[in-house]
Amino acid sequence: QQYSAAIVNLGYMARVGMGRKVDYARAFDLYLQAAALGNLRARTNVGTAYMRGEGVPQVPEEAVLWYRLAASSGWSNAINALADAYRRGNGVEANLVEAASLYSAASDAGQIDAMTSLGRAYAGGQGVGKDVKRGLDLFLKATDMGNQYAPRYAGQLFLKGGDGVKRDIARARNLLELSARRGFEDAYLDLAKAHRDGSFGKADQEQAY
Repeated sequence: QQYSAAIVNLGYMARVGMGRKVDYARAFDLYLQAAALGNLRARTNVGTAYMRGEGVPQVPEEAVLWYRLAASSGWSNAINALADAYRRGNGVEANLVEAASLYSAASDAGQIDAMTSLGRAYAGGQGVGKDVKRGLDLFLKATDMGNQYAPRYAGQLFLKGGDGVKRDIARARNLLELSARRGFEDAYLDLAKAHRDGSFGKADQEQAY
């Protein structure tokens, strides 16, 4: 009955192989159907298909057009995706200032990946004035909201210390372990290196392995 949310969900199931084999072409067709009905999630997913080349040729410029279309209606996931494009220079000329501005807009709307990316921008001074403490605050807020990436970046700051952040080894370890439990593979690598190098105290090569 042309319920666009159901069409998008079917597209997602085809893309990840839920209940059927992975079929990027079918996923794209379903996303396109829902996009034509005005579904903002679908329009964003069409953009991502073009960005990754899933079911269609990889055309980042086309992806950006779809992101803009969904972002113009305030869809925070699209705003975040558009920010990623500006940060990486995919489909548009790289512009860290524009990326940070878009991350801020998406973050204000509660998009936790954007909140984490904005935190990274502040922590590294990318597109905004460097403010490590503000970056940490954003990481911790996104962590409390369930983001998988933010605890890793917060943990790195606590492990290193400096720039207004007091070194806290125990908290760093807890945050890195939380990020790993939430599925961020890079956090496992951070934990392994910390155990190998003795950053948590005594080196533990077995735990590192």
